Amino acid sequence: MEIIIVRHAKSAHDYTRWPTDSVRPLSDIGIRRQNKCSKGMYSKNISFNAIWVSPFTRALQTLEIIQNNYHTDITPIIKNSLEVWGEPSDVRQEIQDWYLISPTDKLLIVGHNPNLSDLVYLLTKQNLYLKTSEVVQITYNGEYFLFKNHLTRSQLYLD
Repeated sequence: MEIIIVRHAKSAHDYTRWPTDSVRPLSDIGIRRQNKCSKGMYSKNISFNAIWVSPFTRALQTLEIIQNNYHTDITPIIKNSLEVWGEPSDVRQEIQDWYLISPTDKLLIVGHNPNLSDLVYLLTKQNLYLKTSEVVQITYNGEYFLFKNHLTRSQLYLD
């Protein structure tokens, strides 16, 4: 199984306009960056056939940009475990359970920090901090999670 982890794009921070963290949208710069990163993902042949996403607005908007650049309408599965303060061990268990059903899937996961950086560490022992719109690729063989790649925004930009 291949796992592609994407941290949501840069979000807006005007707390007077969005009363709760869960409804904050992407900022204009976040939208532009995610478009570039999504095109870079596509050009690097990063593919997926299943999607898990946080229910937060900014994660859903990030996924929408990715799907638009990939010209796909795969129906995502909303995972509360991918919320900002979700528990990485819960996500790991969900991945392991999913593997038993679909071991050849290429699973795209879109969520937040600290959850995603903590998840990468839990799975692979790679201690990295995922910045907005960055990508980590991991493989899972039913026994071990293996770190494959960390793609920064500058590595994903095509121009």
